[in-house]
This record gives sequence, C-alpha cells and structure tokens, in this order.
Amino acid sequence: MCFLRDLPEADALKVFEMALPFKSDILGIGLDSAEIGFPPELFKNIFELGKKHGFRLCCHAGEEGPAENIKKAIDLGIERIDHGRRVIDSDEIMNLCEQIQIPFTLCPLSNLRLQVYPNLSKYPVKQLINNNFLVMINSDDPAYFGGYVGDNYVSIMKACGLTYEEIVLLAKNSFKATFMVEDNKIKFIQSVDDYLKDA
Repeated sequence: MCFLRDLPEADALKVFEMALPFKSDILGIGLDSAEIGFPPELFKNIFELGKKHGFRLCCHAGEEGPAENIKKAIDLGIERIDHGRRVIDSDEIMNLCEQIQIPFTLCPLSNLRLQVYPNLSKYPVKQLINNNFLVMINSDDPAYFGGYVGDNYVSIMKACGLTYEEIVLLAKNSFKATFMVEDNKIKFIQSVDDYLKDA
C-alpha cells in the first residue's frame, strides 16, 4: 500500500488507520508519486508507525529527486528503494547501498515514459550491476506507463546490451529482494537454474 507524497502526511495517517483492519492482507507500505519537493523525511511518522505495526517499508527515492533522498530513506528504515536511478550521482551513497545490499527496483519503461531518459541507452543498469548492487527489473503501473515485466527486460536488454549472465543475475535478484520467507527465496532462485538447465 503506497501513499501519495504530494499530499500531507496527515492524509497518509488517515489512510493508514483506515487500512489497519485489513492488516493481514497488506504486506508493506510505501511512498510514491511526485518526488521533487517531497523528500522522505516528510513522512517519518508514517514509516515509524508502519514499522511498529510490522509492515515492510519501501520508498520511491532517487527517481526524479536527488541521490540524497535515497540516503534519507535508508535512515528512516526503508528496506527497498523503488527506482533509485540517481544513486550514481553520489559515490558515498553508492558505497553505502552496495555495502548494505538494499534492493533497487528498476523500472526502465516507466522512466522512459516520464522522459527521465530520452532513450534507454544511458540507463545505469550495467553500472549498478558492475558495482554489485542488488538490482532487478520491474514494471511500474504497466497499464499506464506501458510495458509489463517481460517488456522491460527486452527493452533494457536491447538498449544496454545486457549479457545472458546479466539477465540471469537480474532474474535471481528479483527473488532475493522479495519479502517472502528465505526458504521460498531459495526455491525460486533454484527454479531459475532448473529452467536454464532445460533451456
């Protein structure tokens, strides 16, 4: 469940309270929408409350806003960074993210649609892979932005010249970064290897 960051935190808190009766159906909470002018710390209270109630924490950061928003999100206890492409603007924040292995959900076709990039050839997926980031390829509101997960894989593979090994790594990372129990992560990562043996 995500909160729109261009609305006051008080509105997010109201929605949070309304959602609590359905807590068993909600795995985590996140922060999305227009990032410029709405840094993560404006929603400190909602993340503290979410953690208290056992929700997993995510945040759109470093998509349109600066790399510093990624560090601010991490400081709030965020467990997964959505987008995060601007992490490459800061060596310090890159080193931190590589060290703690915080997952990054990259959504190339969404970034293309929002004109974050004029084309995907400059998308930093290879740089992040080479710096040992826990990155994966995702879709982002595919009905709106266009492109389901497979479309995102194909587009970024062609634009950035990803190797077979890099595609496999991204696929396995997507399971490593889930919020499922560890045994299931291992099972699904093994399923990738099993598929490749039969391919």
